[in-house]
Amino acid sequence: TQTGMWLEFIDANFGIFATINYALEGT
Repeated sequence: TQTGMWLEFIDANFGIFATINYALEGT
């Protein structure tokens, strides 16, 4: 469904954001 696609899109982007944020915080 359209909603499912959006949830996957948000989840994937948030995962990338969280990884970058973790790297910045860890520095």
